[in-house]
Amino acid sequence: MAAMYSDRALVIGAGFAGLLAARVLSESYGDVVLVERDALTTDAGHRAGLPRAHHPHPLPARGEQALEALFPRIGRELENAGAVRADLGSDCLHHFPAGPAPRDHLGLSVLSVTRVTLDRIIRRRVLRLANVSLVDGVTIDGLLHDRGAVTGVHGRRGDRPFTDYADLVVDASGRDSKLVSWLAELGVHCPAPRIVHGHVTCSSRLYEVNRDLELGWKNACEITHLPGTARGGAVSSVDGSRWLVTLFGAEGDPAPADDDGFLDHATSLRCQGIAEIVKTATPASAIHHAGTPRTRWNRFHQVPDWPRGLLAIGDSVVSLDPVHGHGLTVTALNCADLRALVREHDLAGEPLVFQRGRQGRQVPVDVRDDRRSRPGHQDTPAAEAPAAVVLRPGARGDSRQPAGLPRVRPRLAAGLPPGGPAQSGGAGPRAAGEEAQRTAPSGHSTVTGTPLDRA
Repeated sequence: MAAMYSDRALVIGAGFAGLLAARVLSESYGDVVLVERDALTTDAGHRAGLPRAHHPHPLPARGEQALEALFPRIGRELENAGAVRADLGSDCLHHFPAGPAPRDHLGLSVLSVTRVTLDRIIRRRVLRLANVSLVDGVTIDGLLHDRGAVTGVHGRRGDRPFTDYADLVVDASGRDSKLVSWLAELGVHCPAPRIVHGHVTCSSRLYEVNRDLELGWKNACEITHLPGTARGGAVSSVDGSRWLVTLFGAEGDPAPADDDGFLDHATSLRCQGIAEIVKTATPASAIHHAGTPRTRWNRFHQVPDWPRGLLAIGDSVVSLDPVHGHGLTVTALNCADLRALVREHDLAGEPLVFQRGRQGRQVPVDVRDDRRSRPGHQDTPAAEAPAAVVLRPGARGDSRQPAGLPRVRPRLAAGLPPGGPAQSGGAGPRAAGEEAQRTAPSGHSTVTGTPLDRA
């Protein structure tokens, strides 16, 4: 049984990360309130604050395992709601530039589910908890503070001011979080974020399953690989009777946003099953296009004067692009760490125990930076960095990585814990000045210091 350190916790954002954080904190706080910008009901569908819900959100085995620890039998409940379980080997077709991968049974599953269904099921579970409540339609404008501690939030609900107080405030407001700006207003300054520009766009559309079309698989994926393969696509069986088709376009060949372009892109792929779906199945949604995605890492663990009473979690810390990342799994593992630490520490009084001690869990790719070996290289202290460090894809037509730039090694295949055995085994807190990892899709990114993004 977790100790009741304080009376009240407030979670900014009632999306996936916020709901999981509220579930965890309900074990240690007498009152947990979720504050959400969008108007929400228990059965809410697509909403303005979650535009990427139209795109795939697969739940790998490791992510499902983390969810099961918080919500017993959640996998079965999701399947009853239409989620489709597929073996990553025998039920999934993987097309690489060299050809299709062998299809053998792996015993490692992925749960294909729409984001709307996933959030709806979890939201129902969380709001059934007696000490969890939801206040929606609130725009948070900043943090309340007193003598180095965050004591609540202030904002607007409709045309009326909104103020609420808590012993612990958790920012789970997602990739559009304003936490860096809110902290700056308190005189707390964060290092520039590390950013990866994937330069891969995607477009997604739902189709009704065509029962006459025999594909021989549940999910399929054809990956991009520059410079030779700029187009890709994926199909997921979701919601029991629908296919979610997503098309990828890299560099100068963006994913299509219209019917004719969607069909042309699909028929150009080696995986002809994707084209057959687009040709013969009935569309169940409009085409939803996502521009160039990016991965951003806010290095809050390096802020020495981080205020008491404040935690950040989920996309507020690391927002992974939907093409290369497994953001749901990383967030679920993050909340598993929160659950373990809140049982042992007063995180309201020692928030950096969480922000520092588990930051390695949040970064799914390891980058070995060898810039220091280059003549004339000088390190810039994090606190003095004027803008984000940006990772950008190399020039098209050159498959080699330019000399003297970071080498990138992906580590989150199939949703497994990042960092390899030593790191995933629970390494201790890292020093604030330790060289930060940087995320990038393998073979596609290089480093520049161009100030294209700011916190």
